[in-house]
Amino acid sequence: MPWSRAPGVGTVSSSLSFLTRAISANENPAAFLSLLVIAFLWVVSYLGLAYSVAARFSGDEPQSELALRALRVMTSLSSGPLYIPTSTVLLQGIACQNNDWLNTGLECSGPGHGIIAFILSINLLGFSLLAVFASLIWVDRSPASLNWGARQHGRYDASMIVIKLMLGFCYAVLNQQLVGTVFMAIVLMALGIAQAYVYAFAPVFVQRDINAMYSGGGCVLFYAALCLLIA
Repeated sequence: MPWSRAPGVGTVSSSLSFLTRAISANENPAAFLSLLVIAFLWVVSYLGLAYSVAARFSGDEPQSELALRALRVMTSLSSGPLYIPTSTVLLQGIACQNNDWLNTGLECSGPGHGIIAFILSINLLGFSLLAVFASLIWVDRSPASLNWGARQHGRYDASMIVIKLMLGFCYAVLNQQLVGTVFMAIVLMALGIAQAYVYAFAPVFVQRDINAMYSGGGCVLFYAALCLLIA
């Protein structure tokens, strides 16, 4: 859906990302556990609905219009504004910084946490693969489309999902000493250069003005990361 990447929805995504950082696993384990349950239920519901629709499609069974609409909405949200908050929460649930996982009495090296981490990892993998698949397939490619979000391809969006997952892994799972300000600033500078170049010389959107806007956004990202690096 075109509104999944609209500026207002991006603000919501940023707010949700800030919320997942504010309610962290270390500072407020009880509140974070509630977020983890919500994220897990969302992912399970999304994967289950996608499997149900795919099973009906492969069996030539009639599809439910309500199920298709629900899948379209969940796909737009999961591959867009909700991907970073959801994946970050799941990654923090997989990680275990202290010996006691979220003050539940489960030891980080114990079998209980191992089972939970395995279940969360499988769901995160399926969630990410489905989001990448949706970014590649669920694209309005019509050259005559009046939709501002119409794209010539979805390769860049799919690549960004993979990059977001890798950055989330570095932030939530790896030792915090390995992911310092310098590292994140360099990565953001590289992403800014890549975004500016892709939208300027390998246009993603059908409309040129949108490509120019996103290319300018890449330049702003590079400048902000450079300021962070030299500050």
